[in-house]
Amino acid sequence: MERGLFGMVSGAEILSGGIIKLQVSEAEVNNINIRFLDRTGEPTIGKTRPETIIRQLTTKKGQVYSMIQGKRDVDTVLAMGIMDDVSIIPQPAGETDKVDLTMNVVERKSGGGISGGGGISSGITNGPLAGLIGR
Repeated sequence: MERGLFGMVSGAEILSGGIIKLQVSEAEVNNINIRFLDRTGEPTIGKTRPETIIRQLTTKKGQVYSMIQGKRDVDTVLAMGIMDDVSIIPQPAGETDKVDLTMNVVERKSGGGISGGGGISSGITNGPLAGLIGR
């Protein structure tokens, strides 16, 4: 736990004198899934390709899952600037020593804005709209 590794109890044995012997396995990453959520937490269809997000992760399939590394992955995806919220949910896979990771992401609203501007310039002196600048 101090190293941030995700362990799972894979066996228990009760010994004499009230001692319990636990077998703990470090969880290996089985699958990484991206789940897009809307602002209310309901599943939705995302605009970002899941491969784009997975490419940014340092956690890879087949390695021991580290919660510290998972936190860095969350920070990396947030730093992309296209997500409002990111979290990782580890869940036991079918096999006892593996874990499936689900990364919940809420995409940031983008685009759709219209801007404009205008002004007066003393450098334009001829034409029907002399001195006006528009954008």
